[in-house]
Amino acid sequence: MNRAAVRSLAPWAVCLLVGGVGAGAQAAAPEPAVQRRVLEDDQVRIEELRVRGLNQHLVVRPKAAGAREYEIVPADPGRDATPGRTAAGQRVWRFLAF
Repeated sequence: MNRAAVRSLAPWAVCLLVGGVGAGAQAAAPEPAVQRRVLEDDQVRIEELRVRGLNQHLVVRPKAAGAREYEIVPADPGRDATPGRTAAGQRVWRFLAF
């Protein structure tokens, strides 16, 4: 092939490459970043689940005899966080766990 033919095909090749890469990127969705953290001292153990950097599940387990574990309701980023309008930050005790 001569240079003129290569130059006329170059824009089409770039379009095909970019189109192919874009289609492949849309088909394979990235996995969400999941982190499990455990914070512990001599009084309490806190287990935390984060998905994409946002708290999804918080469990507090006191080490004192007779103290029950409880959950803390994380804030929902899509809701109004005005105090009194949401349960975010409130403690929740589970009575029946299956």
